[in-house]
Amino acid sequence: MDLMDYLESKYGKNRPFFAKEISTNQYSNEGIRKALSRLAKEKKISRFSQGVYFIPNQTLLGDTQLSPISVAERKYLTDGKDVYGFYSGIIYANEMNISSQIPNIREIVSNKEASIKREVSIDSQKVIVRKPYVKITKENLEILRFLDFINSSDEKKIKGNYDYLKKEIKQKRFGIPQLKEVISKFPAKTSKKILESGLIYEFAQK
Repeated sequence: MDLMDYLESKYGKNRPFFAKEISTNQYSNEGIRKALSRLAKEKKISRFSQGVYFIPNQTLLGDTQLSPISVAERKYLTDGKDVYGFYSGIIYANEMNISSQIPNIREIVSNKEASIKREVSIDSQKVIVRKPYVKITKENLEILRFLDFINSSDEKKIKGNYDYLKKEIKQKRFGIPQLKEVISKFPAKTSKKILESGLIYEFAQK
């Protein structure tokens, strides 16, 4: 299988992939770099930025382009198989109907980030990324998102949106055992807010 066949079978069309993650016995790292450069010159693949490529769809209006958001999500959220990050802040608040704001800068918590907090630019898109308190998996993703929101919210915001938070606990079927598995890794103020707001009783309803 040549590299183009490998890329098409593994990534498909219009999905970002990173040169550094390509691994095949047929090519060395240097060989992969040169092959990607050649494929880009032949217009079989497109280069989004340094080390980031995709296979474009061909249309009557020309080749499709990759959005910065899709690159950010591929890099920090999921590769389509493994989950290693989540949207936090306003985007999560929107999902719970707590907010209807459109964020100027998206906030992401990701296993792929080692900094407490930093701003990165992906083409024209700016993203704030943070490392998680607990390693993110498919199994704990939702409870970590919820606790991240509680951790970053003040008492007034929690009390003012209690019904929405209660609904989230019920819909996602959060329980005390699930909470106990991760809460100790969060700052002490997080568990304090859960207790003092009364949300702990909602967890106990499961």
